Amino acid sequence: MSKRSFSWEGLFFVLLIILFSSGCSRQSQSRTTTIFCAASLGDFLQEILAQEELDYTLQVGGSLTLINQMKAGAEADILVLADAELSEQLDPDLIQDRKNFAGNRLVLVQPKNFSKTSNEPRLALADPQTAPLGRYSQQALKSRPVPGQRQFLKDATAVLASVALAHSELGIIYQSDAQKDDRVKILKQLPTESHSPILYQAVLMKTEKPGAERIYALLTSPRAEKALTRMGFIAPLNQ
Repeated sequence: MSKRSFSWEGLFFVLLIILFSSGCSRQSQSRTTTIFCAASLGDFLQEILAQEELDYTLQVGGSLTLINQMKAGAEADILVLADAELSEQLDPDLIQDRKNFAGNRLVLVQPKNFSKTSNEPRLALADPQTAPLGRYSQQALKSRPVPGQRQFLKDATAVLASVALAHSELGIIYQSDAQKDDRVKILKQLPTESHSPILYQAVLMKTEKPGAERIYALLTSPRAEKALTRMGFIAPLNQ
């Protein structure tokens, strides 16, 4: 039976490879810009970022949910929120800059193939506790009631899906969401004076990520404004 000699040189070489790989992984992670984005702006952000060679991760969800995650210790370099007031809940010492860059409108929709609704239609609404869309909808319904059995869902994406799949006969969603899905039909636009202004805000946190400021600047670029307008948002805000 042959004996194998122990090689300190071999062990050192293996450890060197492990340390090098670990260092590269940490360096890669340290360069990745983390973006928290409101559900209604997810498609827009993916479109404009797809044309850029940037290292980023994108988490899409309800704005209130994202803010609560930040307050609980989650880390993000950029937040894109569907309610400009939400950033007031963050520590101002951690914020480098913020700007309102787009707006939206509320519309009442139904599944495209529905000819009429029942006397007590299922009305899909976003939950005011988890998404700004719910708060805007709640405000609008106080001055312009819509009859129906209210069903509260977690965010704008869930409300759109419920109506598009005919799980709900009616729903209140953003105009931009209605415009992107041909399975729903707009019945009417809700008066803008019936609810608070729908303002999308980008927040740049204090960060050393090399791509963060570039992504933040992209949100108000001419290319971004064209994409926002095409998708049914209001951009720039003075139009």
